[in-house]
Amino acid sequence: MTDRFHPFKAAMWVAALATPAAAQSGGTDLQLLARIFEATNAIESDEPETARAAYKTCTELGQELAARTGMEAGVRYYFEAEIEGCLSYAMYHGEFSGETGDKCSHHLAHAEKLKEAILAAQNQKGVRQDQLTDLRDSLRRASEVGPQQYGCTGDYAKLIQSLPATDAVAPGE
Repeated sequence: MTDRFHPFKAAMWVAALATPAAAQSGGTDLQLLARIFEATNAIESDEPETARAAYKTCTELGQELAARTGMEAGVRYYFEAEIEGCLSYAMYHGEFSGETGDKCSHHLAHAEKLKEAILAAQNQKGVRQDQLTDLRDSLRRASEVGPQQYGCTGDYAKLIQSLPATDAVAPGE
């Protein structure tokens, strides 16, 4: 098993976007993110049952996220992107579709949520240029993986083209 996600970079990005109230919440947002990563990273390509278990877990985590209030928009979009990524990754390795779609619909939703996270984070105080670059890199990778590895036909190029050419960082950051 290889770690598909980089929790440290993601945690740093989420921490930068967190409001003071969220920072005092005992780290529940970061715990949720860690659980998403744990479920996704547990998927073994040669063991379909791990994919089905991860799909179930990530579906439940998506419901938990939907019930949360007070999250910054960029953080929420990023978490939603990771949940969609987990669902797509599970469907790809488990070779199944679910009530909520198939690997391609979830993978495109993953890319769309990454785009929304980038747009929400631009000009937001506390977000560094390297963090926005990491998000753009994630969107670029998703735009390659969808068609090349998963066989998806979504218009990923349109997502990238809809972003400003450069990321603006809030003054003083």
